[in-house]
Amino acid sequence: MDFRGHYPGKRERRPTADEIARIMAWDREHPQSTLPLSDVIEINGQSGFRRGEIFRIEWRDLDEVNRMVLVRDRKDPRNKAGNHKWVPLIGTSLDVIKRQPRGDGEPRIFPFSPQTASKYFKMACDSEGIHDLRLHDLRHEATSALFEAGWGIAEVAGVTGHKDWRHLKRYMNLQPADLAEKGKLLPFRKRSAA
Repeated sequence: MDFRGHYPGKRERRPTADEIARIMAWDREHPQSTLPLSDVIEINGQSGFRRGEIFRIEWRDLDEVNRMVLVRDRKDPRNKAGNHKWVPLIGTSLDVIKRQPRGDGEPRIFPFSPQTASKYFKMACDSEGIHDLRLHDLRHEATSALFEAGWGIAEVAGVTGHKDWRHLKRYMNLQPADLAEKGKLLPFRKRSAA
């Protein structure tokens, strides 16, 4: 970290709605993959899972009633093994999970490798002329969108799994236009003279 509190090489890339729509359209037009890329994008863009986490979640880890999944061995700077955390499923994430096929004895909800997802995401971006966008940037998008929606630090950390504000703020890339829109709701009130 430099003296201004910035992280060297900090990514601030967030996908636009148009870019996401184009990637999902590409996915529909290229069914050669059994990977449901659009579903992975939808979940990661809302719930902010790490790339590896979403592909480790098993059906037994789903709590439909409470809209949560248990992420086993969630990344932790001190102790990953046994660091199991319940994570809320934001937005349509539960609906996306419920439409995944079950069967063949496969315990995982998304039985694919993270590398395969990244490969198809990059193929879609390249095909659509979308530059400098990575699958991991959806984690930034989810984190920033939660802050823009008014969620507090502890609430966002409960979704993303960050233990430290310094690490969480690396994922917060707020859009000034969204903050200005939110600011319209806070009218200035003059204090009465004493």
